[in-house]
Amino acid sequence: MDFSRRELLGLVALGALAGCSSGDGGDSEAGNTEPTATPTMGGPSDDSAGTSLAGSCASNFGDTLQAYDASGRGMVATFAYPMGGEVTTEQDEDDSHVTGLGYGRGDISPLHTMTVSETGPTGEPADATEAYEFDDRFESGTVTTFDGQERPAAIRRLEDSVTYIFHVGRSDGVYVFSVQTSAGEADPCPDVYDSVSRRVAESFEPVA
Repeated sequence: MDFSRRELLGLVALGALAGCSSGDGGDSEAGNTEPTATPTMGGPSDDSAGTSLAGSCASNFGDTLQAYDASGRGMVATFAYPMGGEVTTEQDEDDSHVTGLGYGRGDISPLHTMTVSETGPTGEPADATEAYEFDDRFESGTVTTFDGQERPAAIRRLEDSVTYIFHVGRSDGVYVFSVQTSAGEADPCPDVYDSVSRRVAESFEPVA
């Protein structure tokens, strides 16, 4: 189940988050603008410099990624996720593995959510953008794998969620990886969702 050099890159995730504009804090300490003490998120795409302001949308996720333990689930790849989250669901079928995470506490559900998925082997094209070229909600982009390779990615940016999808060809077929970050009880903050989803997508690496 090891990836070859050409086969490295996979991920799919879903999630949500809230209150990203600087004065927006309806779901958490709006008046507190002191920076948190957490270190900057690591990973191949480090597009956040420094720490997140307390009470901001980004602070719900935290600035540090932590490795997800995929042992026992039969996944071909594992990933890292913002450490502010709590794993809420783990669903496994023969050809599909879905992990749900919640960020922040609302009255009855998380303020923001993330869904990371792996599906395969499939008969999908090796280029993820080909699979979504007829859906005008998606745009073409790229993600950078852990070994520095770039792969085509289908990206959907909506008002309340951002989704990154990319494909990886293996000897047994093409695997589909996705990461989606979404609003739960909090107001959406798509810019933060975009940054978080990309980081998680780019953190995927083959299971040892």
